[in-house]
Amino acid sequence: MAAESLDLGIAYRGGYRWTQTLEPTPLRKVEGKPVRLREKGVYLITGGLGGIGLVLAEYLAETVQARLVLAGRSGLPSREEWERWLESHESNDGVSAKIRKVQLLEKLGAEVMVLSVDVSDEVQMKAGLSRVYKRFGEIHGVIHSAGLGGGGIMQIKTREEAERVLAPKVKGTWVLGELFAKKELDFFVLCSSLASRGVPGLVDYCAANAFLDAYAQRNETSTPVIAVNWDAWQEVGMGATLVLPAQLEKHWKTVLKTGILPTEGKEVFSRILNSSHAQILISTKDPFGFLENSEAGVSNINEEITPPAISRAGYPRPELSDDYVAPGNKTEQQIAQIWEEVLGISGPGIHDNFFELGGHSLLATQVTTRMRKILNVELPLRTLFENPTIAGLSGFVRWAAKEKKAATSATDSHGEEGTI
Repeated sequence: MAAESLDLGIAYRGGYRWTQTLEPTPLRKVEGKPVRLREKGVYLITGGLGGIGLVLAEYLAETVQARLVLAGRSGLPSREEWERWLESHESNDGVSAKIRKVQLLEKLGAEVMVLSVDVSDEVQMKAGLSRVYKRFGEIHGVIHSAGLGGGGIMQIKTREEAERVLAPKVKGTWVLGELFAKKELDFFVLCSSLASRGVPGLVDYCAANAFLDAYAQRNETSTPVIAVNWDAWQEVGMGATLVLPAQLEKHWKTVLKTGILPTEGKEVFSRILNSSHAQILISTKDPFGFLENSEAGVSNINEEITPPAISRAGYPRPELSDDYVAPGNKTEQQIAQIWEEVLGISGPGIHDNFFELGGHSLLATQVTTRMRKILNVELPLRTLFENPTIAGLSGFVRWAAKEKKAATSATDSHGEEGTI
């Protein structure tokens, strides 16, 4: 396990060591429409009101005047309310933008049905599909683009938080597979991401997309299942609306400059539908340099956001909701000094909130690491999120010291640990 290797994807199975490799794949330009599309075909798009889902819906409307089922958890107001909604809301309102997009699809010749369902809920999906069959008859193809972004370091992520991100891609894919198991679709496209190969801070999102890749590779049905590992898109999708700390935001804006444009996404999608591959990685950069570059990118990000070992505080304490109370005892003073070095803010008060002072999860890691070293205390990363003040951390340190002392006394009394 400790041996250095350039292989990132490794599996040990039945006495064999397997590694995953990438191969360049030319996808030929499609003249006319892809062979897998039907004129006025019926296509279900989960996450259909999301950015990428709507782009692909527009392609289907332009190409074959498709009958589209746009499925999503939120849905839209009833059609009778659309005009009133548009008149009473700002032009940049999210719902208004989706209504106008659906109206555009219909101008392009599509017939659109908006379905308000949770794709990870089999009962809801089954009821929703019954309505689709009643209106359109059979469904010819499925695009599964539903998904939620993750975020946050692995050590403090709860099971509930991870399940929320896993549900639409993992359970949603499983539900769709079960409901269409006895139907022969022209295609079942899974919108995965290059993130499935690993991105720091997105463990649940990476895992969810890795499931899509594995599902497509393991397909044993007559329906072609294709996992598309999309690179970031410039104008739509999760990447375009991602909220990050200032230091990471700068790096991400640079990444998005080379992202996929919607027009490019449509062109790529048409070529994918004519391919016979189970999994295709779509990268705007050299795909063979992707893994190496991603590791270098992580290193560069860490260099940007990590302050020097001794970072003298230069910024005054900002105005906060809590009154300033200076550190009193030695422990509070030591923690305050660590905060000054990591945050670059002079004189934090003992009731100041770490995150209101500009802290975030990556800086929290540095604080807990320095506290363990300087104060000689076991400090789980979650502690700072539960006690985000100097006073709270100082209290935890005192409690931990008492627990350690009590455990030592008990060990001395009984001669061995574990007999309390």
